[in-house]
Amino acid sequence: MRNGQRIYEHFQFDVNDGQQLARLFGPLCEGEYHLGDTTTIKVRDRQYTGKIIYSIPSSKTLTSRKSGSRGYHTISGTAYTNDMAPRYIVDCNDGFPHIVHQSQVVQ
Repeated sequence: MRNGQRIYEHFQFDVNDGQQLARLFGPLCEGEYHLGDTTTIKVRDRQYTGKIIYSIPSSKTLTSRKSGSRGYHTISGTAYTNDMAPRYIVDCNDGFPHIVHQSQVVQ
């Protein structure tokens, strides 16, 4: 904020900098999928393919995102609620890393 106005500035994001990711999203956590896995995700009606670059712990709340759907989702034989399952940051090489719930991982 400058002079009461919201100012957006360019942020240099380095997908290979684990310390930068940890400062932004909290400590790395273990999930069903692992760093470096190539996966397909579904965001609304579109599918994207990319590489998992980080796994966000379930306790870390992203303030700019709405809470995911409630209930159980079966993923690869494991049942989680969206509040308990880790979220993943997936780089689909489209200029913006996608933050997705485990239930959005298609493959």
